[in-house]
Amino acid sequence: MPWWLIALVICTLLLILHRFYGASSPLQPFIPSLLRVLSLEGNTDADGACLTTLTLPRDVTPYKRLPAEGEFTPETMPRGLLDQHNTKAGVWGKICVAQGELHLRILEGSHEEVTLRAGEYGVVAPKEMHQVEPLTDDMRMHVVFHAVGGEAGRGGGFG
Repeated sequence: MPWWLIALVICTLLLILHRFYGASSPLQPFIPSLLRVLSLEGNTDADGACLTTLTLPRDVTPYKRLPAEGEFTPETMPRGLLDQHNTKAGVWGKICVAQGELHLRILEGSHEEVTLRAGEYGVVAPKEMHQVEPLTDDMRMHVVFHAVGGEAGRGGGFG
């Protein structure tokens, strides 16, 4: 049996365990890394690799970026992002890390906790409570809000 087929079977089993047990799985810290290393996750774009179980639906488009230019640092990040908060109805959040490390806690739905590093991002579903915490002083990140047809409203993306 070729090595790549064995790797595919192992990754498929790990993914099933991850989806079934979620963050409570003892394998959870290893699954995103394994999938990313073997390039089987298939969820990579201009912002890097997605580390959350949840991914953006195909029918959503970006409509707002925070900050509008540049990146948030630990010093410039709004307090509202550091506290527990959620996105508005119909709004998906894509939390992108450009440098350093950021801890993302999804407090509802998948109940995930992931450490995002440079070139990685996490996805938060509409109205899902979550919280971020910079882990390094050099952390740089931004959030891109997405909605179906980009029609989620003209205000901010979080409620």
